[in-house]
Amino acid sequence: MILVAIDTGRGMRDAMPGVRGALRRLRGTVAVAALGDYRCHLLQAGDRFHACGLDRSFELAMLYYARMGPGGSLVLCGNGGYRDAISAHHARLLGLGCGDHVYTADAFGELRRRWSVRMLYVSRGVYDTGVGAWETLLGKRNVEIAEPRGTATALARLARHG
Repeated sequence: MILVAIDTGRGMRDAMPGVRGALRRLRGTVAVAALGDYRCHLLQAGDRFHACGLDRSFELAMLYYARMGPGGSLVLCGNGGYRDAISAHHARLLGLGCGDHVYTADAFGELRRRWSVRMLYVSRGVYDTGVGAWETLLGKRNVEIAEPRGTATALARLARHG
């Protein structure tokens, strides 16, 4: 199974039309998780699985899929900032039993036991420094950087090759 978790926040607005098209062209078992706000409807891609409401946080999605997902290939797509930890309150809202906050590195450790994880980081411009923390966590070779207009092509390539 391939799961594409996409940040649907404002910073991804220019990339959404291409992302939607790329998702429609992917073959096989591809699930889509829209991380974000009311714009998550922009990713509707036919009859494929579509989930909204996982907050705008890649970190929370990583914890959720580490504990609830079936495993496979996970492609994170977007330009969300890195957070060091996930609040226990947010984890409990998704039914994940947590007594205290969960560090992002620990959530990623759980996740990679069952998932192959890659990231397509959509650049915000010259002064975009957010990608460095993701490269440190996921490993530099697992993070690809794309411009908003090149997102569809890069996403299709990553999803096909996991």
